[in-house]
Amino acid sequence: MSWIKDIDAPELRASVERVFAQGGEAASVLEALAVYYQSRSDHQETKKRKVVGSSQDDADAGVVKASLVDISVAQPVRKKLTLSVTSSHVKLMNKDETVVSVRCDAIAHAAVVPTPEKPRGAWTVALLMHDASAEAIVFSVADKGALRVVSGTEETKHEDADAKRKALSAFLGEFVVRANQLLVPDRQAYTCTGVNSSTGKMERERPYVTTHLRTKEGALYFLPQGILFGFKKPTLFVPANAIAATLFTSITQRTFDLNVCLQKDAVPLGAARATLAPWETDDGLAFTFSMIDQSEYGGITDYTQRLKIVDSSISEATKAVEHNVNAGAYKKEDNEDDENDENDANSPAEQHAAAATAQFGSDDEDDDDFDASDSDHDPLEYDSDAGSDVDGSEGELDQDDMDIDENADGAMDDGDELDDSE
Repeated sequence: MSWIKDIDAPELRASVERVFAQGGEAASVLEALAVYYQSRSDHQETKKRKVVGSSQDDADAGVVKASLVDISVAQPVRKKLTLSVTSSHVKLMNKDETVVSVRCDAIAHAAVVPTPEKPRGAWTVALLMHDASAEAIVFSVADKGALRVVSGTEETKHEDADAKRKALSAFLGEFVVRANQLLVPDRQAYTCTGVNSSTGKMERERPYVTTHLRTKEGALYFLPQGILFGFKKPTLFVPANAIAATLFTSITQRTFDLNVCLQKDAVPLGAARATLAPWETDDGLAFTFSMIDQSEYGGITDYTQRLKIVDSSISEATKAVEHNVNAGAYKKEDNEDDENDENDANSPAEQHAAAATAQFGSDDEDDDDFDASDSDHDPLEYDSDAGSDVDGSEGELDQDDMDIDENADGAMDDGDELDDSE
């Protein structure tokens, strides 16, 4: 019972000594209790000795496993930085300074998509957090120059467009997220029916449409797991299972709006909750993606049907209107023949648009002038890699928007800090 001498409180030590002097069950219980806590203390000391020098301790000390060197970060800061991964964290580094750090297990998804409106070979990555209120980390890789990947002491450079995509996906899948957390375009889920305004040709491999979310112009990607809007604030990812319904409104000869209504209490990933107030409704969040070109209609409706997303544009009320649509109510150009008039008026896109217009009206033009685009398009041609090879529509984020300082230290001018009001 030498442990009694270790009690440094005189009154408590005297009380314990009296109990043992009296003997009995109380003394036995105190002795057993003392032995129990002594064994626990020894066990904790052993665990502490084992942790010293462990890989977890090294990770906490900042030991880097792999890095993407000199990437152009757009969110949450605008700088050219290095993305480094330890055993537990993803860090954005400016030389030896940590600018942003998040735990790997806090990341829900990593999206790898072609940068909108830029040349082939430029890619954008969005790291989306489990915490729906946490802002996404967004960075891009330029179409020109090499993607530098460092793993351990070995550095590899990737020049080719497809090589960059594969290297990014491999890096993220090995060091940041699991394979099923990667978000990449897939033509089995979405095939674009949009037409290039310059060439007049359909851009079947483009995985996004150009649209506006209020005043912010951006790209809306249709991915197998859901829709992604970016890449100016807010960056939003809405999982398919969080979408309650879609709705086509504000239909004109050239454009339409796509309303995406979320399930009650569902929130998108990638944006702070406070920034979503403009899209709050009594039934939950509802986002209106406006000014989408009419030629994109077929691809979007095919996508929503494949993912079994409810299209509220054709409700029971509007179905009755659709069955009585008078195809002759729509004006055609004088040089179109009668056969084309009949085929166009009975196309699914035009009937759908007519029904939605009857229910919601048109914001900008008379219905009499409505001429929906032809929705007929070729069947899907599956190519597992094709969704990533977008000709003429990919590239890094606009350098005017990025305001990247190319100085060696990666720092930016004071005026280059990200403006949340964008």
